[in-house]
Amino acid sequence: MNNKLIKLLDNFLKLTEEDVFELFSRQKNAFVDGFERKKFVYIKGTREDRVLLVAHADTVWDKEIIKTKIENGIISSDQTTKDFKFTKNNRSSLGVGIGADDRAGIAILWCLKDLGHSILITSGEENGCVASKRLNSDPYWNKELNSHNYMLEFDRSDKNNIVFYDTGTKEFAKYLQNRTGFIPCTGGYGSDIKYIAEKICAANISVGYYNQHTASENIICKEWINTLTLFSSFLSERQDKFELDKKNLWEKTYPNKSTYQHSLDHYKKNELVHTAHNKDCQIVYCTICSNGISETSLINNNFECPICAKKEQGHYGY
Repeated sequence: MNNKLIKLLDNFLKLTEEDVFELFSRQKNAFVDGFERKKFVYIKGTREDRVLLVAHADTVWDKEIIKTKIENGIISSDQTTKDFKFTKNNRSSLGVGIGADDRAGIAILWCLKDLGHSILITSGEENGCVASKRLNSDPYWNKELNSHNYMLEFDRSDKNNIVFYDTGTKEFAKYLQNRTGFIPCTGGYGSDIKYIAEKICAANISVGYYNQHTASENIICKEWINTLTLFSSFLSERQDKFELDKKNLWEKTYPNKSTYQHSLDHYKKNELVHTAHNKDCQIVYCTICSNGISETSLINNNFECPICAKKEQGHYGY
């Protein structure tokens, strides 16, 4: 395994959000704007077939000091003792996680920054995609970001998922799957690309982390390296352009706005549940009945536990 890359990844986990913005803002042609949760860095690519690569610098751990350990190719937290309880926004966790969501994506963009594609680093994703909503509402940035061939965000758990949030057509899903071997699947409540992709297709890509937003958060290094290696090769090739056709979506994750808002209200109000990983999808454990539910079942059931039917408890964990 590439120890140099693992060390780089581990170092990115320990940076502050300010450190991340400082690193990317030093790059040639970098544009920095905004403050606090509205801050972003944009580096326009040099290629005619440029793709917009996206990741968010903020994590749910804010300014907590991140301490990691690396064992058997897995990076995890060194602060998961019962003596320490982290609490934020009515969510609590025994210990502090590692901020892999989305420092794992940030580290990948750092490694891909010299391919000639555009880079967008946002803040406020964990607070409702604040910076990306701001970009979407600005006519200049809306036009600029949607002038690319398509968008890729590196902010997805698991090892080989491609996720769309009403942002990918059937042709785009087939293109990515055929070129990368990653598998299109149903995602969670959304990320930055859900708000900034209006005219071109976009997808969220797995970067090898699990149990995000909890103290048991971890990264399987070989999966992170696989994503980096695969997409470094893929993005070095000539890229096709994919316009977003709402009539030809791969899948509509949310049938209407009220369902999406319902999930967000529960996300903000309730404690996150623990998650586990199996070979096909992420499993969410209900905080009331403790039964495991697949992401797909949870989404199809409007975020209500299909077993105990406790709709008001916020039964989801991503």
